[in-house]
Amino acid sequence: MESRLSQNRIVPFESVRAGDVILTKAPGGPICGLVVAHRAWFFDLSLAPLRLLRERFSERMCADEAFWDAKQSARFATIIEVTNPLPIAPVACDKNDRRGWVILHDRGDQLSLW
Repeated sequence: MESRLSQNRIVPFESVRAGDVILTKAPGGPICGLVVAHRAWFFDLSLAPLRLLRERFSERMCADEAFWDAKQSARFATIIEVTNPLPIAPVACDKNDRRGWVILHDRGDQLSLW
């Protein structure tokens, strides 16, 4: 499971769907893997309290008390169930900003990545 909780309505909120290919990388490191989004849930936390997400997803997210404490001010949440993890040879990535998610291609181009 991948989770992104934020104060603002930013990607991947309402931007990822089942079947999307997601590249993975360590902060400051190269792209090192691929996964496929199996399912995605999006929550406006003014309508769905954070405690409900915690009850529903905490175990599958391997989220501890410190994680939930750090996310108390979040207003939006994206939870993504991923499948088919595939490690790849490291690929350099020139991304040097603080964004955790970047959309690289339209959905129609994704088959060429897989």
